[in-house]
Amino acid sequence: MKTEEFDKPAPEEQQFYSSDGCRVGTLNELLQCLEHLNQDLFSQHFNNEKNDFAAWMQYSLGMPEAANKAQRAGSREEMIMLLKELKEDVREMKDAANVDNQQSGPGAAQEEDEQENSSQVIDDINSEYEALMERLSEKRKKGKYTKIAEIKLLGIPYKVNLFRVTNDKKIITYIKKLMREAEQELQYEYDDEKEQQVTL
Repeated sequence: MKTEEFDKPAPEEQQFYSSDGCRVGTLNELLQCLEHLNQDLFSQHFNNEKNDFAAWMQYSLGMPEAANKAQRAGSREEMIMLLKELKEDVREMKDAANVDNQQSGPGAAQEEDEQENSSQVIDDINSEYEALMERLSEKRKKGKYTKIAEIKLLGIPYKVNLFRVTNDKKIITYIKKLMREAEQELQYEYDDEKEQQVTL
């Protein structure tokens, strides 16, 4: 997702109007709208038959990648979480683009050490990610609720690639935070009532 896209507006005639009259032109405005939209109104746009939010991202904003992710959401809370993840991705990309180039670069030996350390960090992250995906797959096969963990893990490969390019340690900190949250989610067992509420 390009850095400018979270605030990229839809054409005036293709802006999104929610059931409560909220007008939305950008992903940022959609996030703000969803945070205040009640469940009944949300369900008018998002149910087993349709996902107006994903369709709007696809056809009005021209963002198939964001639309594809929105299709995976299973509730209002998950849609909000997904949009926050996209917003965080954009923030990270902007931070990476604004890296201060005025600092003198490290010597060749130090660069080599850093590359070696970065490769080890990436290997560790990938191993942990694969283990979490295996656990998620096993839990899904048992018919357990896994949507929130899926959303947490969804953007990790992209963030790893971003780290390869920027070597920004903040990205690794964020990846580890997402993986901890996904692990906690995979350990949690929803009771039937909670599961039904989340999957509305």
